[in-house]
Amino acid sequence: MTSPSLSLILAVRNAEQELSGMIDTWLEIASELTAQFELIIVDDGSVDDTAIVASELTQYYPQVRLIHHRLAYGSDAALQSGLRVSSGETILFHDGNQAPGIMEVQRLWQLRNDPSLVMAHGNQLRLDGGGQEFGIKGMSARKSGGTRLLRRRAIEQIGRARGSRLPMQVRHDEPRAVGAGAATIPSFAGAQVHLGEYHTL
Repeated sequence: MTSPSLSLILAVRNAEQELSGMIDTWLEIASELTAQFELIIVDDGSVDDTAIVASELTQYYPQVRLIHHRLAYGSDAALQSGLRVSSGETILFHDGNQAPGIMEVQRLWQLRNDPSLVMAHGNQLRLDGGGQEFGIKGMSARKSGGTRLLRRRAIEQIGRARGSRLPMQVRHDEPRAVGAGAATIPSFAGAQVHLGEYHTL
């Protein structure tokens, strides 16, 4: 079997109700990006039947694999677990029990060929009926869409450089609203981390 060009790592917790639909959506999104992909579900300490549902999905879809954390270790641990067993050069990591919009993922996917890119993530904008950004009490109008794109080669390069000062640059894209008139409109308004000359790890 050919190595996948894309590894999808999905961190979920207590998602038994929405997991099947979410996986169907992700499989549809991934198949539009590339024919060579794998989907890794990281069940982060669910106390419901998420692990059972996920295990059934691995029997039905050959591209789907399951990692189960007995305890909830959080997003970073889920990403590390997924990275250890994944093999794709491009990694999409999603933390949350809902799939993002196809446009957000397509925009992230387009960034994969930038040789200096380490990581990029998408955001959502909350817009009112007039297309103006608005925050919910105590929250910004911008929130993370929960999906990050990482490049394996860049991650490995950073790992080899641990302890040394690796130059990094952070670029922020300008928000782009998609559509009008809805209360929450997904868009790509995220940050990209590049190998560069400004910020250091």
